[in-house]
Amino acid sequence: MGEDFVATPAKAAGVAKANDQLKKGDHKQAMETLKLSEINVAFVMEVAPLDKTISGIDTAAQLIDSGKYYEGTKP
Repeated sequence: MGEDFVATPAKAAGVAKANDQLKKGDHKQAMETLKLSEINVAFVMEVAPLDKTISGIDTAAQLIDSGKYYEGTKP
């Protein structure tokens, strides 16, 4: 939610209803509920290359396991 969000009883009810809809897997209806409750939501997604990420984590874990703690934290 944006920094300009101001909680009101009506908005709190909208958030509660949207949470229930999300738990049921109804993402589209949850977004509509938030929209009707005048609640703006922004989504941010970060994408990382899976193979390279896993390889980097494995390398870091091996370095840490061998006592090279500082080397294991380098990108």
